[in-house]
Amino acid sequence: MSTNIAFVNSLDPNEHGLDLPHWPNWTPDAKAMFRYKESGPDIIKDDFREAAMRLVNDNPETYMI
Repeated sequence: MSTNIAFVNSLDPNEHGLDLPHWPNWTPDAKAMFRYKESGPDIIKDDFREAAMRLVNDNPETYMI
């Protein structure tokens, strides 16, 4: 069972029965993110969008219609 199907079935992506890295909970401090790639899955830090999100969040009037 894939991690996606495990999440849909149990709301826990780690209940898949496969030899995959543990998918950690995302927290503001850890910012851990599960990444699939050709050589296999791994855990990376989800901080690559912070500057773009800060720009959007700091300028909400720019995006109002």
